[in-house]
Amino acid sequence: SNTNSKAGGLWLGKAGVSSGYLSVRDNLYVHLGTSSDTAAGVITFTDHTDTPKAQINTNGISFFNGGNVGIGTTGPSAKFDVSSAETGNYVAEFENTNADGHGVIITVGNSDNNRGALVLANSGGQFFYARNDGNVGIGNTAPSAGLHVQSSTSLDGLSTGLVVSGAASSAKRVMIGYDTTNDYGFITSVHAGTTWKPLILQPTTGAVGIGMTNPSVALDVTGDIEYTGTITDVSDERLKENITDFS
Repeated sequence: SNTNSKAGGLWLGKAGVSSGYLSVRDNLYVHLGTSSDTAAGVITFTDHTDTPKAQINTNGISFFNGGNVGIGTTGPSAKFDVSSAETGNYVAEFENTNADGHGVIITVGNSDNNRGALVLANSGGQFFYARNDGNVGIGNTAPSAGLHVQSSTSLDGLSTGLVVSGAASSAKRVMIGYDTTNDYGFITSVHAGTTWKPLILQPTTGAVGIGMTNPSVALDVTGDIEYTGTITDVSDERLKENITDFS
């Protein structure tokens, strides 16, 4: 090996070879191999028993094995802890540029349904909780169904948990929620700030059942019906017999 003072710094390398060196000047430079090398350059960090704990491989597997890794923090509280105080930027970005590629997969090695597979939180606490049994909670950290939405958001005077908007306008929407003050659930259609809109069930064909699971006509009700207003009976020639023209 060769140790020299080079450009005001420390240079470590093989005598007579200008590649494969470690240079310490204003910064630390590590040069691995030559331009003709096909093998990967590897830096390995070991503990006192020579067990590899971290490895940087320029053409293979790199790893950190032991302790927590922090980016933007000197006190990482998890295996990988990224912290940022930048305004207008995301903390992390994952991109697969392959048209047939996939995104990100998170695996939880336990089937216990109390485990969170993906949790999103802000300064007020957790607001999105994807559990490892497949249930997802929004505003709820103990989802009891495939999608469990809990919200106190008020829209158009209603405590709304779920909103489905039209493609052309987010103001035209169907809202689903539960009013805990007056103790009732609702589904309604509205053009926000304008007017309430019709709510259509089975718009093309099929049947609607109330109090039953096997409706046989367009509206099939088991139980009593109470109404105010007028029921209009629309005449349908297809349902009549012995039709005679008046002369």
